[in-house]
Amino acid sequence: WTDLTAYDSPLRRSLDQAMEHSILGHAREIVTVSPRWRELYLARGAQRVSIVTNGFDPGDYPELEPPTRPTATYLGTLYSDRQDLATALRALGALRKSGVLPEIALRFVGRSPEPLSRLLGEVGLADVTEITGYVTHQAALRHLAASSLLMLAGPAGDSEGPLRGQIPAKVFEYLGAQRPILLVADPATDVARLLRDMKGTAVVPPQDVAGAQRAIVSLLAGGPRVDRGDLTPWTRRFLAGQLAEALERAVR
Repeated sequence: WTDLTAYDSPLRRSLDQAMEHSILGHAREIVTVSPRWRELYLARGAQRVSIVTNGFDPGDYPELEPPTRPTATYLGTLYSDRQDLATALRALGALRKSGVLPEIALRFVGRSPEPLSRLLGEVGLADVTEITGYVTHQAALRHLAASSLLMLAGPAGDSEGPLRGQIPAKVFEYLGAQRPILLVADPATDVARLLRDMKGTAVVPPQDVAGAQRAIVSLLAGGPRVDRGDLTPWTRRFLAGQLAEALERAVR
């Protein structure tokens, strides 16, 4: 937690780091959700670290028909200081303005920070955007199912830092909704590596607006429903590949 805390006191930071190191060192086993975070905990004194990814329950999703109007949805709180959704929004705004997606609609399920509202106005999407505020989990899944495209904002900058291993739990809920997914993130992050070879997904680097436009058009052309089958082999291959890479780095 010390990596994500804004400290105004060097003493407080050092005390927290000591506590963090103590917890990791004394724990018999640490469980985390991604290979990069496993490496991070081992480097900070953990003796044994296992990985259990997040997931989803297929039975939680309602049977809804995809919307007739192209609808792009973002679920959860957007942290504008460390996530890049602007690339996707600028791409959608450009596609609307050019006439490629004149009827596009946007939906934000969760809290809307002020920078997002300003950006929506800047890219010409404010008048086609719905912001629901906080909703129940079941309502959130209904919103995902009633979408044509799901947007993900990965870490923006400092891909070598702790955020490199962040795989938000909602990634798996997106997968369970069986809708196309656009992720804006450094391709070297764990979330990008997990999604990049899956059917109906596209990974675009931050600030690549032209690439995001191409990805959006391609994803929507493929249809609103994506049957990814059993995702267990995907996650197994992802974890195996990442751990093999970490072992190779350690040997070098």
